Amino acid sequence: MGASIRVRLIASTALASLTWAVPAVGQAVPAGAAATPADQDGVAPTESDGEDIVVVGVRAALQAAAERKRNADTFVDSITATDIGAFPDKSVAEALQRVPGVTVARTNQGDATHYPAEPSAVIIRGLTQVRSEINGRDSFSASAGYGLNFADISPDLLAAVDTYKNQSADMIEGGIAGTIDLRTRLPFDQQGTLFSLTGTANYGTLSKKFTPDVSGLVSTRISTDIGEFGLMASGAYSQIKTISQGALVTRYVPFAAGVYGPQPTYIPNGFLETRSRYNRERKGASAAFQWQSTDET
Repeated sequence: MGASIRVRLIASTALASLTWAVPAVGQAVPAGAAATPADQDGVAPTESDGEDIVVVGVRAALQAAAERKRNADTFVDSITATDIGAFPDKSVAEALQRVPGVTVARTNQGDATHYPAEPSAVIIRGLTQVRSEINGRDSFSASAGYGLNFADISPDLLAAVDTYKNQSADMIEGGIAGTIDLRTRLPFDQQGTLFSLTGTANYGTLSKKFTPDVSGLVSTRISTDIGEFGLMASGAYSQIKTISQGALVTRYVPFAAGVYGPQPTYIPNGFLETRSRYNRERKGASAAFQWQSTDET
């Protein structure tokens, strides 16, 4: 009986050690910081010893968002896209609905009984007084109010979206519910020269049509005697065509007794069949110029 207990204890300890070791895989640590099994067997080190392991992709985006939230002076949630064209959703509003405390409004102006293909407004903690900014600056739109129509902003042009749920002294007033800051990409966000071109296609099962999503980016950094210059230009084009169908029963009206039975009866006054077409075409462009001095004094 004692031997059986000892074997189970050793197996549980090994399993716990393996479980704790798994989350450490892929983190950015110096490659030569710890001895590997190959080093212990006497294998000669390779040229990669001493270099850093750079983590990119989804894991890097989650780590960047967590660090920004940890270092912020107020309550802020961030959605980052470290890879070009890797923003998780088709629009900024769809991405914001992943943030805790943030909901989106789906109001179809052509058909109030059905949701539109994309959300159009953002609500923070149940309040609609949301202020929107671009790179910390005032932004405006054709609609009334402080907020942008986030369906008009292409997510391929953005590096991150910050959602501030509380006001601080250095922020511009107006966002009772909160402030949403859209941060575009900048030349100094990446090293060297970068060229990116992405494209996807959407297909509507009811409209029987394909629509494109295309975005491109060109960025470069130039070192001179007076400092380093950065130039960047990006553009995006997106189109969606969808069709929604539905049925609607109008209000009920009373009929006197004897028409449909011995008791008064309520029947629908009418029946409607709806068919709504949604055609959204979005064009976006962004350009940036940066300079930093090489004089460290």
